Amino acid sequence: IMNFKPSVIYERNFNCYVGALLSKVFRIPLIVEINGLVDEEIMLQGNKINNSKTKRKILNWVRRKSFNQAQAIVAVTDGIKNELQSSYYIPPEKIHVVANGANIDMFKPMDQNEAKEELGLNIKNKYVCFVGNLAPWQGVDYLIRAAPLILKIVPDTRFLIVGDGMMMDEWKRMTKEFNVNNDFLFTGVVPFEMVPKYINASDICVAPFIRARNEKIGLSPLKIYEYLACGKPVVASDIKGVVDLLNKSKGGMATPSDKSIKLADSIVTLLQNENLMAQMGMNGREYVIRNHSWTIVAKNVAVIYENVVQKL
Repeated sequence: IMNFKPSVIYERNFNCYVGALLSKVFRIPLIVEINGLVDEEIMLQGNKINNSKTKRKILNWVRRKSFNQAQAIVAVTDGIKNELQSSYYIPPEKIHVVANGANIDMFKPMDQNEAKEELGLNIKNKYVCFVGNLAPWQGVDYLIRAAPLILKIVPDTRFLIVGDGMMMDEWKRMTKEFNVNNDFLFTGVVPFEMVPKYINASDICVAPFIRARNEKIGLSPLKIYEYLACGKPVVASDIKGVVDLLNKSKGGMATPSDKSIKLADSIVTLLQNENLMAQMGMNGREYVIRNHSWTIVAKNVAVIYENVVQKL
C-alpha cells in the first residue's frame, strides 16, 4: 500500500476485517465481494466449534462494522444482497449485484473423444460430470441415488465426480450401498487446467444443489458457467439464480431439488436425445460469450470502482 498507493482495496472475503482495517488506517476506499453466507455453510458442515452462538455474535458484529466500512459491496446474487441488508443493516444503494462468469478461452468446446483418450476414459461410454467442492450442499448424494435409475435405461453411462471435499468418503460409501461404485470415478483434486478436459469428455454436466443454504441466497455458480462455456448441456436443481440462468441460456434443464427420480428423468431424457444435447450446448456457449465472460464481468465491476473513486 505504501509503495503502490492503490485507488481502492478489493477484498473477496465474507470476513473482510483485514481490508476494513487497512481501509480505515490508510483512508483508502474498500470494495468487498460476497459470494455466499459462511454461517450457512458452517451449520451444514456441523462445525460445533465455529457454530457456537457466542462466536457467531462476535463475528457478526465484526462483519457489520467491516461491511459498513466499505464504500461498495459486490454481491453475486440478489438473495445475498437481500440477506446483507436484513442481517447486517447495509443500505441497498451500497450493494451491487454482479453475477459470476467463466474464462471462455480456457473453458471452450474440445473434441470429446480426444478428451476421453487423454483422461483414459472409455470412448464408448456416456459420461455425466460433476465438478466442484464435495460439500453437503452440492447434492451429489442425489446423483448417486439417481444412478441406478439412469443405468437401468442407459447402461453404458458412467459418472465423473471431479474434486475433493469433506463428503468424499461418505459419497464413495454411498456408491457401494447403491451398487454403483464401479460406475463412479472420483478423481480427487485435479489441476485447474485439466477441468475443461473432464467437462469436454462428458455428455452432460450436473449441479444437483440441495435447497438448504442455496434457496435462501440464490446461486451464481461458477461450475454452471464453465459447463455452458464448454458447450455442454446442464441438468441442475431449480434453485433461484440457477433456473433463471438455464431458462435465459436455453442451455439445460432445471429439475426439482432433492428429487433423485426427477434428476434421473432429466439426465435420461438428454442422453437419449443427441440433437437436443447438441442444441443446448450451442445455446449455452453463445449465452456465456455474450453475457458472462470474465471480460464482461470485469467491466461491470470496473464501473463500480470508477464510481467509488469519483466520489472521493
